[in-house]
Amino acid sequence: MKSIYQFLFGCAIFAFSLSACSATKSGGGKFQQARFAVKGICKMCEERIEEAALVRGVQTAEWNINTDTLTIRYNPAIITEMEIQQKVADAGHDTQDIKASSEKYEELPLCCRYHELEKH
Repeated sequence: MKSIYQFLFGCAIFAFSLSACSATKSGGGKFQQARFAVKGICKMCEERIEEAALVRGVQTAEWNINTDTLTIRYNPAIITEMEIQQKVADAGHDTQDIKASSEKYEELPLCCRYHELEKH
């Protein structure tokens, strides 16, 4: 009888650890999704924007070249949406709330100057 209780207790511990593990892998509900506008015109811009946004606390960052929209999945306990927008602006790209400095914009390759060129 004692071994049956030990077996059931072991199964309960195993089931609990599985659910805790899957909650950790999926973010445990602590990640939020947000979308905001980011100016850019090409694949090089896409790579730079996504790389700038992928900082500690950001799980995913995907910029859509057709809609100029960056979709992020982030942990607001670690980083805010405005901090992520600032990181993108620091890389030279205007966001819906933060304009890149002239100095950062001028550092962009000539083919990525979204104020002057059309998408390509």
